[in-house]
Amino acid sequence: MSQCPKSDTASFVKSFDSVVRVFVTHQAPNHDAPWQAANPRKGTGSGVVLSGGRILTGAHVVSDATFIQVQRSGSPEKVQASIVALCHDHDLALLRLENNAYLDGVEPAELGELPSLRSPVQVVGFPVGGSEISVTEGVVSRVEIQEYQHSRRDFIAITVDAAVNRGNSGGPVFFEDRVIGLAFQSRNDAENVGEVVPSMFVQRFLRCVDEGRSPAVPSWGFVAWPLINEMQRELLKMAPGETGVLVSLVRHGVACSDHLRVRDIITHVDGYEIANDATILFAQRHRMTFNAVLGEKTLNDTTEFVVRRDGREVTIVVPMISTRMLVDRQTTGLAPRYLVFGGLVFQPVDLNFIWTWNTFKDAPAALQHLYLFGIPSPEFSERIVIAQVLSDPLNIGFEDRTNHLVETVNGEPPRDLEHFAAMIDGANGPLDIVTNERAILLLDPARCRAANARIQERYRIPKDRSEHLTRTEVMPSASSPL
Repeated sequence: MSQCPKSDTASFVKSFDSVVRVFVTHQAPNHDAPWQAANPRKGTGSGVVLSGGRILTGAHVVSDATFIQVQRSGSPEKVQASIVALCHDHDLALLRLENNAYLDGVEPAELGELPSLRSPVQVVGFPVGGSEISVTEGVVSRVEIQEYQHSRRDFIAITVDAAVNRGNSGGPVFFEDRVIGLAFQSRNDAENVGEVVPSMFVQRFLRCVDEGRSPAVPSWGFVAWPLINEMQRELLKMAPGETGVLVSLVRHGVACSDHLRVRDIITHVDGYEIANDATILFAQRHRMTFNAVLGEKTLNDTTEFVVRRDGREVTIVVPMISTRMLVDRQTTGLAPRYLVFGGLVFQPVDLNFIWTWNTFKDAPAALQHLYLFGIPSPEFSERIVIAQVLSDPLNIGFEDRTNHLVETVNGEPPRDLEHFAAMIDGANGPLDIVTNERAILLLDPARCRAANARIQERYRIPKDRSEHLTRTEVMPSASSPL
């Protein structure tokens, strides 16, 4: 077998000298048993050295990390690293080494621009199956909106027909010696199809870090539907050649709640004309859905919408604010929140709780519907679920109440878990809890509090509630037990 000349090999290795291997020990929360953590596990990923000795990798590579080490290609040594910043939305993380001298002689990688289709690329990293650096080659096959598995949000991604395997995550993808993005996921239903976080999101992330701003990506908070149907456009009295999307829902307490209205027709966003199929021509060369412009937004940015409302054209400028969904999409890195009362385990419904089922479609229909269509309101900023019933003589017969949503406590809706805990703690008379399944749970607070100690001991629960929940002092009850 022929070999590369030594000079060519040295040049090849030097060109990817900025690529490093990341070793991580993770300990994730246990959302089935929220009072304890899951078992520690080890994993590896890839990263790339940027200017200033910073190392860029994927957020999912280092999420829930308890210990991180970085190793240069060809080096026998590993150096401990710590997390500088995370952007879970775009699956990006920035690390810094405890001993920055370890990177002496490493030429930092430079970021490139969004590539054109058919551009030749190299995916560089440390996939499983070996310990040396790996390079796979391919071309850019698509640039379009994809779901980012880590955040479950939809953003622009670059699709390449080069292999992206476990361990490649967080590693750079090069085009003409510049990094055009980070490998972050691959498809299970296709071979040699990898997806890449584009460099424009990396640049946005780095700007936020340098300026001390949150790298979180805001949300608009509305639902709009395509206007492909000709009859519908006629009934909406749209002018010939006019295109856009129809607003069908505006969520409470979000960026657009004071600006857009149901039945508004949005014709333009940030200067892009919206076609009737809800797409724009992004960067004048990639046809994709109009929410493509959202990925580059940061908190305190604005979005300009051109809207036709009541027969008039209106320009609306919407400030981008931090929003909270009824079912929180992003709780990575946060400990689960819970309250145990009389053996009933109450938790807020978030995406991590839903994913305790094997797949999304395995979750109860009410929780799926809440995730897809739930809207925050003055009554509910989040929903509380009876996640488990820990068997005890006090709660016999309540076993089939699991996965019920709490509608009211003594006739009042609990706004969130904090409000619910205050209602429970403050009760000195019978508690009347009604669920979405119209089940009625009648509880004696004094007997439930007395049972908590034995239940916690039996199920090895150190505390009856998560750390953030404060306890309200309970006044002595003059009421009789139920």
